[in-house]
Amino acid sequence: MYVLGIKTSGHDTAAAIVNGGRVIAACAQERFDRKKHSKEYPKEAIDFCLGQAGITIKEVDLVAIPFNYPLALAMLVGKFTLEYFPASVNATKTLFPYLLSKWSDGESRLRSMGYSGKIKYIDHHHGHAASAFFPSNFDSAAVLTIDARGESPSTCVYLGKGGDLKKVVTLASYPHSLGYLYTSLTAYLGFERNSGEGKVMGLAPYGDWRPYRQYADIVKLLPDGKFKLDLSYFSFHLGAGLDVSEKFEKIFGIRRIPGSEITKRHKNIAAFLQHITEETVLHCAGYAMESTGERSLCLSGGVALNSVANGRVLKEFGPSQLFIQPASTDDGSVLGAALFAFYSGYNRKPVHIDDTVYLGPEYSDEEIELCLKKNKLRYKKSKSIEKRVAREVAEGKIVAWFQGRSEFGPRALGNRSILVDPRDPTMKDKLNSQVKFRESFRPFAPSVLEESASEYFDCDESSPYMLLTYNVKKKYQNGLPAITHVDGTARIQTVSRNQNDRYWRLLNEFGKLTGIPVLLNTSFNIRGEPIVNTPQEAVNSFLGSGIDVLAIGDYVVKK
Repeated sequence: MYVLGIKTSGHDTAAAIVNGGRVIAACAQERFDRKKHSKEYPKEAIDFCLGQAGITIKEVDLVAIPFNYPLALAMLVGKFTLEYFPASVNATKTLFPYLLSKWSDGESRLRSMGYSGKIKYIDHHHGHAASAFFPSNFDSAAVLTIDARGESPSTCVYLGKGGDLKKVVTLASYPHSLGYLYTSLTAYLGFERNSGEGKVMGLAPYGDWRPYRQYADIVKLLPDGKFKLDLSYFSFHLGAGLDVSEKFEKIFGIRRIPGSEITKRHKNIAAFLQHITEETVLHCAGYAMESTGERSLCLSGGVALNSVANGRVLKEFGPSQLFIQPASTDDGSVLGAALFAFYSGYNRKPVHIDDTVYLGPEYSDEEIELCLKKNKLRYKKSKSIEKRVAREVAEGKIVAWFQGRSEFGPRALGNRSILVDPRDPTMKDKLNSQVKFRESFRPFAPSVLEESASEYFDCDESSPYMLLTYNVKKKYQNGLPAITHVDGTARIQTVSRNQNDRYWRLLNEFGKLTGIPVLLNTSFNIRGEPIVNTPQEAVNSFLGSGIDVLAIGDYVVKK
């Protein structure tokens, strides 16, 4: 049974295809149209998924869309508009026709591609929950989904058992939303909404949240895992493009103009935001485990990309198993929609999912060499690309690493990466200024051999997706300056041979040369662009930045 999951509107449109519960492919539309967090109809992503499955659109048995438009329209009019009337009128006037248009447009575009079968609209948080539970391969688990909003819910608890996944409770609904809280303050701090939230998380350790402690009730924690925002501080629910209220600016100061100086006040506000986010996530996660009686926990939704909050969940609740969907934002919901549609109502036994990351396009050496020749580049084919690249990195070179299938989700996990020596204290500034062209405060993450992780980090478990933050052991903080953040932590990726054999071999070779099997790993893209998808995009980024070496397939290109 082929199930195609697609997200046709809003940010991070994407497609995924599943056959018999086995994940074949998944990719965000942004990788094809080169528009970061693309809102375009995902035709290219759909075509790619169909190509990987070796079928046409007419052979798809079911299309699953992770947004229930009828429910969203009903909730908008029957709940939000009435509850916040008359202030809600302007927002409703904008959102109601938008939802109708996107519902109609998405369906008509799909039909125009030749699909005549059934379309199933899945509740948005069902999609997020399924994207975490089924790929976890856990027998049973509590599932917590936290994002900006679905049809109305923003935070939900689910219980997964075998092939069954059911909602237990909705903890919060729009406009009471941790996702909108973070996005609104991201915009207030002068960064781009739905894109700059990671910057704010990186800025937070430079600040101190305590000067604003008296305003911690901006999010009120309620019994049974629930919470509410004090909406007097916000305006995002009153119209498009709004975020914080005049009251907020009177208390916290005027908003930062994008590109202007980042002051101590801005850092403290970032720290305050991060603190209340962490406390709220802990509040919800604790209830999810308590209410379900489960010791295994799955997380998904955009807020689940907050690695610091995730790290505190792991440390303070100690779930026996923890799985966080690496594509936790809306692109990942297409995978969940496809899986939910496959299992829901069929009483099927769960199918083991081997890979939930390396699901995108890949290119043969022949295709790569053709691209290099077309660009008239001098290159050499290496008999041992891992040894060659390990040597280049150890000699201080910045290496772009393009291998195998691209990653699904926002993290580069060893197939579309830029790699450097983490021992070099100049590398953080060099990468930010000459390669990534981004703010100087932003940290970089390490990859480490899974079997060596506990030597360098306070990490005793697998962390393969860069979604957990750990302390760098004190004796190595000075020796690994390029990946040690200002607070002594790092968002690590552990790498096993089973997960990514070629990348494991590279780390192993670097360890043989230097004694430290750790690399700084950042995504292969420059500021404002999605991660590279094709060999040509890899060449363009290589030539247009301060990257020294391009290792693409078995080929090495040097400037």
